[in-house]
Amino acid sequence: MFIYLSKKIAIPNQVNLRCISWNYDDGYIAVGGDEGLLKVLKLETSKDGLVAPSNLSMNQTLDGHSGSVQMMVWNEKHQRLTTSDSSGLIIVWMLHKGSWCEEMINNRNKSVVRGMSWSGDGLKICIIYDDGAIIVGSVDGNRLWGKELKGVSLQIVEWSADGRLLLFGLRSGEVHIYDQAGNFVSRMSVNSPTPSSIVSMIKWFKKGPPERPGHESDYHTLAIVTDDGHLQLLKKEVDPSPIVIDCDMMIAGIEWSPQGNMIAVIGRLLQTRDPDKRNVIKLFSNQGNYLHTLVVPGKHITGCTWEGTGLRLAISVDSFVYFVNVRPDYTWTYFGDSVLFTHSKPDRAEQCFTLWDTKTEQKHINFRRGVLCIGSSQEYAAVASKNIAGIPDQYNVEVWDDIGALVDQIIIESEPVKLAMAGNVVAIASHYDLYVWHFHDTEQRIEAQGKTLQKSISKISSEAESKFALNSGPEEICCLAAGKGTLLVAFESGLIKRYTLPNVSVSHRYSLNVRPKMIALNCDVTVMSIIDMSGVLHFYDIKAESGVAKDIDFQRRDVWDIRWARDDPDLFAYMEKTRLVVVHKMETEDAMTCSGYICVLENMRVKCVLLDEIMTNPSSLALRTHVIVEDTCLLKQLRELIDKTAIADVVQFIEDNDSNTILWREMAKHYMIEGDLDAAEMAMVRCKDWDAILFCRRIQKLQSRELREAEVLAYFADFDEAEQTYINNDRVDLALEMHSTVGNWERVIELALVSNESNVAIVENAYSNLGQLYLENGQWEKAIHCFEKSHNSAGLATARYMMEDFDALWKVVEEVQDKELLLKIGEMYESVGMCDEAVHCFVNSGAHTRAMEVCIELNEWKTAIELARDHGQVADVSGLLAKYARQFIENNNILSAVELYRRAARFKDAARLLNQLGRSNKIQGSVLRKQIYVLAAMLADQGRSGKTESLMLVGEDNLWRYAQAYHFLSLAQRQFHKEKYEQALVTSLHLSEYDEILEPRAVYSLIALSSLMCRAWGHCSRAFTYLETDEGFSTAEREKLEDAAIRIFSKNVPKQNKVENSVCNSCGIPLPDGITLCPTCGIRYPLCVASGAVITDPDRVWRCGQCRHSALQNEILPFSNCPLCHFPRQNSAET
Repeated sequence: MFIYLSKKIAIPNQVNLRCISWNYDDGYIAVGGDEGLLKVLKLETSKDGLVAPSNLSMNQTLDGHSGSVQMMVWNEKHQRLTTSDSSGLIIVWMLHKGSWCEEMINNRNKSVVRGMSWSGDGLKICIIYDDGAIIVGSVDGNRLWGKELKGVSLQIVEWSADGRLLLFGLRSGEVHIYDQAGNFVSRMSVNSPTPSSIVSMIKWFKKGPPERPGHESDYHTLAIVTDDGHLQLLKKEVDPSPIVIDCDMMIAGIEWSPQGNMIAVIGRLLQTRDPDKRNVIKLFSNQGNYLHTLVVPGKHITGCTWEGTGLRLAISVDSFVYFVNVRPDYTWTYFGDSVLFTHSKPDRAEQCFTLWDTKTEQKHINFRRGVLCIGSSQEYAAVASKNIAGIPDQYNVEVWDDIGALVDQIIIESEPVKLAMAGNVVAIASHYDLYVWHFHDTEQRIEAQGKTLQKSISKISSEAESKFALNSGPEEICCLAAGKGTLLVAFESGLIKRYTLPNVSVSHRYSLNVRPKMIALNCDVTVMSIIDMSGVLHFYDIKAESGVAKDIDFQRRDVWDIRWARDDPDLFAYMEKTRLVVVHKMETEDAMTCSGYICVLENMRVKCVLLDEIMTNPSSLALRTHVIVEDTCLLKQLRELIDKTAIADVVQFIEDNDSNTILWREMAKHYMIEGDLDAAEMAMVRCKDWDAILFCRRIQKLQSRELREAEVLAYFADFDEAEQTYINNDRVDLALEMHSTVGNWERVIELALVSNESNVAIVENAYSNLGQLYLENGQWEKAIHCFEKSHNSAGLATARYMMEDFDALWKVVEEVQDKELLLKIGEMYESVGMCDEAVHCFVNSGAHTRAMEVCIELNEWKTAIELARDHGQVADVSGLLAKYARQFIENNNILSAVELYRRAARFKDAARLLNQLGRSNKIQGSVLRKQIYVLAAMLADQGRSGKTESLMLVGEDNLWRYAQAYHFLSLAQRQFHKEKYEQALVTSLHLSEYDEILEPRAVYSLIALSSLMCRAWGHCSRAFTYLETDEGFSTAEREKLEDAAIRIFSKNVPKQNKVENSVCNSCGIPLPDGITLCPTCGIRYPLCVASGAVITDPDRVWRCGQCRHSALQNEILPFSNCPLCHFPRQNSAET
């Protein structure tokens, strides 16, 4: 993080400013001051960002105020500016035809306005007055509600981020919470640093990430300032553990950045020796971490405001507006050819990681919650974050490769704040502890061949009594640097400890008179560079033999970034404000204007990435607009020398500069293009590049200088220039061949479509290869588009399968005739258990045996047998089926055997097994037995032929009769427990017809109980008579039965039966109790499966469409399914 002054605007007549506000969306800057001053300014916008000149495109003075303009608030969503002055006058301004004009005016003429705040959605504004009056109005000027607080002086008002709450600060120091309708909610508890401190400012960031239920936000969005110079950061209005910061200043204003990741605090220092340096602006992160301090000239600082991008601040001081450029500490790194950066998405609480390959322009996206810091070496990146499972005091450190794949990970106990990498070593620093982790890279994991690799990590504690103590006191680590076999750890006091790697032992201690902010090493670990907290760049000679850090006489100010060259220990580049400066052997080269962040300095070229522009639109990345590559001065001098002097002078120049390989290659490139292949070959010999020498000999055969130039440009990977050269010479075919060779299929398509010699085969081949590339990168939708364009059915099938779009995959099956492809698609369907589709593909591909194997594997035996029957392999499949069933039966897994037979359409066998299971002693309970027999009967019905009777018999047993017996037994038991004793007696009397199925003792016990409860003494007597003669009872049990019978029937005559008999519908004679067959006319009536009653009226019958059993219409109404077989009623018929 670094900030610096960039521009100053003077207000005419030296009128002192009181307030300032920057419109985030449209860029208008409103400034207000004494004598009714109100201006709206606007800076020119440019694509060049911070490097562009900041000239004014608008400077409009607004007339209307007479008193000092003391406050102003923007409504960005509706383009409104609301201002108020010392007399209480409020004016709402609107933009009309490019200029600002009055829309509304209001003045209570009673009190002074103390605060104004728009809600986050811009629909409501709250205005408070010193006398306790509160007015809430809408954006169209209508008053929504008002309130007057008696005996209260209001000073502050602020809306919550969601617009549900209003915070009011009182002159007494209290903060009251009201809801959006003006109802008092509670008093806010503010942790006052001192008993006499009073709340003076409140700012609530209104554009926070979405809240997720059950997840506490990691962001602090509410800032409260007390008059003693303390700043408190809270996550919400009730926060038991706020962050309290002593700013050591008299705070004049605070303002959240547009992204909410920083807060700016302005004011006057309480203690300073230089009175001209009392006005300062301090930046803190939303976690309370100190970022930077900037001294602002002037006497009285009154306000600050952020630009919408968060890259600039405007500060009002006396009669001036100062602009401050901000260089944020983005969470980013560069390794290989890729940029790894994090950013927030409006719809996600997690941070989005984007890994952008600047060579292929491919992107890989990932999400992490609680990202803390990242670092990188040349090949890998390390990411530290909070534990994914939310375990306290545990933090994850992961190592990724250049495609975002996880290489290794580890968990530590201290919160990481800094990371540094060198080779396969990761140095992780918390505030007071240091970890050195030797991770296992990809090669080590391959060599391990599946063996468990031990974690290798060393912890160096901050405790003084520790054997590996970092320091003698609690001093924080501020930065790290790692290089070849060396690790530097810098502390806030200026102490730097040097460790050797990989054994992690202290080799040197350097005590410096600076507080490091950024530390870096050159490639041979002989020079150390430090940027201190003031932005001053220092250099120190730390050759190992010296043992001390010698100060090098080279300093620069206003520096915020530095990178050493990977291949030259004397070359480095640094960023000074908005200038990129390259230095070779401590000699400064010409600076260039740039606002980018340095990625790498290699091959005498410095690469910068424009992170400011990327963060504005992270989803749209382009190499040409977001990456800057600049040659060093030495390379530029060589090119000028080649154009002007002889070869001998060029050779001498290169030799004078250490015979740098990059210079030799640049020389070879130039002479290859010019046709002096001998000079080019000589240069390549000095590079020891045999492939380049062969290339020189190959292009000797080319007669055309232009084509030779294109070949050379392509060889040196300058494909854009090579393409243009081919096209200028009417050789689009060679340009297409070049892009095809390097795999730039998008450009092949573009060229082929716009060229006059468009070839359909070339375009389809390019689309096919591009689709394959998207497929490998997991971009399924783009792959589908390309495969459709190229008519690549195989690729289209794979992409549809990866997207799990099986309906679209089936359309591919319907169109394709290739048997090998059908076989592959069949395997896709098989992998997700879609048997019918897989069988179709296998059968059409001629793999009938494979189709049967799939059916057997997926337990679709019916289809397997049909296939076997069609291809004469019934015996094989039937034998295999019997083998599987026998194994299930031997393992007492009868139901699995039943399911196996059912899938194979062997319904009789399935029913037979269920019948055996129902008869066994393994099944307990009438309900379960009923369910087993119902299933057996339904399977038997499903397997019967057309000539078989309606009720399918297994052996001599009618399965539906068994199901009825246990159904009515359980029905009678339910009726008894529901105290429907007469219905229970009627149902239990019919159970006597199932004596061969049910246990008689259970039936007559139920009859005895039911008749006893409904006082049907005749039925009760007969039931007791049977039970007394049952040999199943012991002597003691029989005696108890006899005693019970004596007690019952000594008082009750066993003649009365309170059961209403059914009447035969044919002859009119009552049916005997428990009998469904009319003794006179011989008609048998069905029983109601819902109530157990006899059904004699055919007009009141409901019949199940599945089991064909009947019920009375009035009794079946409460049921949605058949009481016997549970088939849905709506699928049944009423007769």
